[in-house]
Amino acid sequence: MQLWGGFRTQPNSRAPATKATLATVDNAIRQYYMETSSLPFSLSRLVDAKILETRDAVDGWRRPLRYRIDPGSRIGFVLRSDGADGVPSTLDDLDIAVLRPNAGPPTDRDPPCDEPRQ
Repeated sequence: MQLWGGFRTQPNSRAPATKATLATVDNAIRQYYMETSSLPFSLSRLVDAKILETRDAVDGWRRPLRYRIDPGSRIGFVLRSDGADGVPSTLDDLDIAVLRPNAGPPTDRDPPCDEPRQ
């Protein structure tokens, strides 16, 4: 279940391609989880498992996607593109935060999906 995403409107045509890539990688992570009952420790693990092509792990600006497992919370993982400016944690980032299976609805005690945006 997607908890929230940073799909903001961007004046760049690469954003829609990046959104599609994030969805593809999200599906690959879910497939890996269904097959192994664990989240991959990196996106390269998906490539090694032949679930994802290396070319599918980059955003529309040809930069690697960032993936992080969030072990201390109800968030399962965060998948992020640094957006057009290539700088992490800025307003043009595109991201997906996904709840752990059976985590229940989010509460105000849940931490944010990633570092604060500047």
